[in-house]
Amino acid sequence: MRLSILIPVFNGQDFIDRCLNGILDQGIPSDAYEIILIDDGSTDDSLTIARSFVDKHPNIRLFSQQNQGAYATRNRLLELAQGDYIYNFDIDDLLVGNNLLRILDHAEERQLDMVGFRSSTIAEIGENGTQLPLCNPMEFDSGRDFIQSFPYHRVEVWWYLVRKGFLVENAIRFQDNANNADVVFTYSVLFNCGKMAFFDCVNHHYCLSENSIMRANQFKKRMEVVHSMHDMVLSLDDFVNRQAHEDIEASVLRIVNDRVSHFALFNMANMVRIGMAFEDIQQRISSLEFREIYPFDKRVFERMKLKTRLLVQLMNNRLFLRVGTTICKQLR
Repeated sequence: MRLSILIPVFNGQDFIDRCLNGILDQGIPSDAYEIILIDDGSTDDSLTIARSFVDKHPNIRLFSQQNQGAYATRNRLLELAQGDYIYNFDIDDLLVGNNLLRILDHAEERQLDMVGFRSSTIAEIGENGTQLPLCNPMEFDSGRDFIQSFPYHRVEVWWYLVRKGFLVENAIRFQDNANNADVVFTYSVLFNCGKMAFFDCVNHHYCLSENSIMRANQFKKRMEVVHSMHDMVLSLDDFVNRQAHEDIEASVLRIVNDRVSHFALFNMANMVRIGMAFEDIQQRISSLEFREIYPFDKRVFERMKLKTRLLVQLMNNRLFLRVGTTICKQLR
């Protein structure tokens, strides 16, 4: 089998039709790929809707389980996958029509470990995104070469197809992190993979639904997001430090270290925005100081927009952090 498309499902009843129909419309012969769904304890009609697709399409496999979380589910999906290449997908996202077959053909013809493409954001459940032609790919000798060519690369797993044999050979799996385990997973792939290609054009649409955890208005949900992001920053910093003992180019490590600072900066801004207690922010600052991530180095952000450079100054000012989080807490 050529390809396994792996999708965890949790309360995705509003998206399943659009998501699966978009995948089925990619022009790949049905016996050449599989779609594997795991319903992770949905409380809506997701499981019923998914079963209706299974009844019509023999290349769709469906499993259900009590809620285990996204990344435990993704690891199980990896174990179930039978395709030579795997593509981790989300139920509320969709693909540009008829491009995936060409991307898969290129990966197989060039015997690539990894192939990537760009994504765009759509805001509405009913929006289908733009149908765009596929551009010619750029070739790289390794994932590290790609990092150097695209220092502002994205790390979400739905940007890339990966050869399953490569993942098995390198024992790459998802870490246990509620919302951001794909970051270390993707860097594990990029640091270790050989030949890869990148289509510098949109082939995927990410839907910012009102129920998205990254946009959730509830304070508890937002706290979960910032805690998870902080844990990811520490995990990624640990990962980069481990790679420093390997034969990894200093320029690559510097780029990823800069990404660590970017993640930490914007997460701290979110801590202030949601009105997190200043004492809790102080605890997280202490862990960042220990790793020399904080205070943020202005040189890391000197090529970014003015508002980002101003944000660095504000986040480095503890008086602002105390006053800002107090005001935001009162407005919550």
